[in-house]
Amino acid sequence: MASADRLDDDQVHVLHEGRVRRSRGPMLIGVVLLLAVAGAGAWVAFTDPFGESGAVVSADPAPDNLLGAAWSFESHEGGRSESHWQTEDGAPGGFRVGSVGVVSGVSSGVAEIGPEGWARSISSESWRVEPGTGVELSGISSADGTQLFARFEADDRPALDVPLAAGRGRLSGRVAVPSGYRVLRVGLGAVGSGAVDDLVLKLLPQGEPAFERDTLGIFEVLSGGALGALVLRGQELVLAVRPPTLRPAAGSALPGLVGWMPGDGSAALRLADDGVVQASMQPALEGRELLLKTSLSGVPAGAVPLHEVLVSGSLAAAPVGIRSAGGYEVFSGDFKVDGIQALVLGRTQDRCELRLDRPFAASAVHHDDGSVALTLELPPASGGSVSLVLGLAADFSEQRVAAGQLRDEADRLEASGKLGGALAALDRIIADYPYDEQVLADARRHRAELTQQLTARLDALDADLDVALFLGSAQRCQEVRDDALAAAETFAGSDAEALFRERAEQVATRGASLLSSDLERRRQRIIALRDSFAAGGYPTVAAELSDDLDRFLAEPGETDR
Repeated sequence: MASADRLDDDQVHVLHEGRVRRSRGPMLIGVVLLLAVAGAGAWVAFTDPFGESGAVVSADPAPDNLLGAAWSFESHEGGRSESHWQTEDGAPGGFRVGSVGVVSGVSSGVAEIGPEGWARSISSESWRVEPGTGVELSGISSADGTQLFARFEADDRPALDVPLAAGRGRLSGRVAVPSGYRVLRVGLGAVGSGAVDDLVLKLLPQGEPAFERDTLGIFEVLSGGALGALVLRGQELVLAVRPPTLRPAAGSALPGLVGWMPGDGSAALRLADDGVVQASMQPALEGRELLLKTSLSGVPAGAVPLHEVLVSGSLAAAPVGIRSAGGYEVFSGDFKVDGIQALVLGRTQDRCELRLDRPFAASAVHHDDGSVALTLELPPASGGSVSLVLGLAADFSEQRVAAGQLRDEADRLEASGKLGGALAALDRIIADYPYDEQVLADARRHRAELTQQLTARLDALDADLDVALFLGSAQRCQEVRDDALAAAETFAGSDAEALFRERAEQVATRGASLLSSDLERRRQRIIALRDSFAAGGYPTVAAELSDDLDRFLAEPGETDR
């Protein structure tokens, strides 16, 4: 039988692994019969577990129930039972002693939801646990939106919440204590009204893992069910990807796992506007990427599917990179960006990447504890069924090889005078392969140098054109145009090619205007000379000049004689 040693100083209970004796007392949903046993002063009474009041005046916990006096929200010598439960930080409401849904005794824990429509409480006391052992939490709920969860804590990583059971009636859930965690608390949650009673917490010799274990590069990934995905580097939790949720068209999304109600083989996702969506999530390791595949049904029109991600530890110390159609950007502070293809986290030695199966928006909020909260959003749903896939990759050895090859190609093309090809290769490194910080830095530096050459070439063309226009020289304009076309060939294969060809077209237009003006001036001088010879009695010379005008300088459709 499990036992607990109370530590008065810090109110931490130490759980010792042992055999757990299962309760033999039957529980009927409508009627609870408490039979007095030898030596125990229990009362025999009946109560409606979902009614407004109960008739039992005494409710003692089973000896192996680690919650002790907190199990049934009754008053006792140490004070009211609600002192054993505290409203979670940031929650709009918590559970208080009330008379709704009473099963044993005269009190229950009733959710006092805040304006956001949900409540959440955590046990004031905690218990020491050993990784690999199991935890079982059970209770009786009066509403579908009620949730029981376990919270595992450690000094060197964020707390880990694991929803164990949810719904109406008798609830029970088990989970194995995750590696690296040695402190347990238990919690109560509700979306909408609800109440719980007769909570039982036990230690099991071993638990049921709530996740699958996979290896991605240097990371260990735990994924599945209500956990979403947890990414660890050694013993350090660096990334927590929560299961998806929905933000109603006219409301806000419930935070974290508040609305995630686990069931047998699937889950109900409760929304802040009292909506309910059926959900299932299946992790799958495909190649070098872990995919979290989620199906949602009954999605209201206009609801926004989103994933919440918490980046912590060493991974949070690096800027967040964003890959999009516009290239690759890095953000050290808070941001909100649309049209994202992937988020790149960490540095060369611990790079990992998050993506959705279509372009998405993302925002980041940096917390005082050094962690970064990311929200990944898809466009509003049209309603009905929604499928979304989140990909997590952390092994980029092939991409690093490709980036190195592109860097070598850029050097070779530059040496042969093909600066456009070199720029294109560098742009591919920056946009598609930003996984090695040194290669990325080299590519950015090299690209900046080529861009300086490009800018200098454009400036020189503009200066030559200004001189040609100042002199009114069509010939000089033609030379500038030829130079622009040569530059376009040098930078062929890059965006710069279009710039030089556009500049050549501009020069050609200005040069044609100058040439037209120059030809008109020459034509007018010859016409004046011809007319002078004709007036001076030299008709033969005048006729020859007219022939020259017709053959070389006449305007289309015009003959001057």
